[in-house]
Amino acid sequence: MSKQKKRRIIWFSGTEVKHLFIGAVLTLAIGFSIPLFGEFYLYGYPGVLTALAGIFACSFLVHELAHKLTAQHYGLWAEFRVTMFGALITLLSLISPFKIISPGAVMIGGVSDRKAIGRISIAGPLVNIALAIFFMVFLQALHGNTALVFHRSLMINSFIALFNLIPFGVLDGVKIFLWNKLIWAITFFVALLLTAYSFGYLQL
Repeated sequence: MSKQKKRRIIWFSGTEVKHLFIGAVLTLAIGFSIPLFGEFYLYGYPGVLTALAGIFACSFLVHELAHKLTAQHYGLWAEFRVTMFGALITLLSLISPFKIISPGAVMIGGVSDRKAIGRISIAGPLVNIALAIFFMVFLQALHGNTALVFHRSLMINSFIALFNLIPFGVLDGVKIFLWNKLIWAITFFVALLLTAYSFGYLQL
């Protein structure tokens, strides 16, 4: 691999910034459209709901940006784009009890190998796993609404990681599985444990 491809290049075009903004607004709207996991009482706590909607949108964005920056590290063209189909199903989710959050994705161009593709794909779920662990660690020392926000943020990030690691269709899990089955299994297991813990904690 050439020195040019190894050099980190962080670059956002004007078009990408617009698409990131649209993606953030759509995801934020989903966060406000219905409290997570059917907890309608959260409408009575606008501060908590706003914080959760913001974290929900940020969790989606950092997942996509992790893909982008890793791809750029490998010298590939990578920019986030809102897709017509993704935006449509996300908009329909605003009025549906079943939420599908997929306003867009990072588009990648250039020649690469399976290893690089696998690392690019795992970057997103790893960021969400790291965030989930962060919220889990500090959750133990918190109380009240702050603890509520941290717990639901743990749930959000662990579930985003787990869902994307499913080795099916266009999800990240397929490319990770084809690259390295052991790394996929470990990552999937960690995301599964975090998700199970977060839902188990909800029942306590």
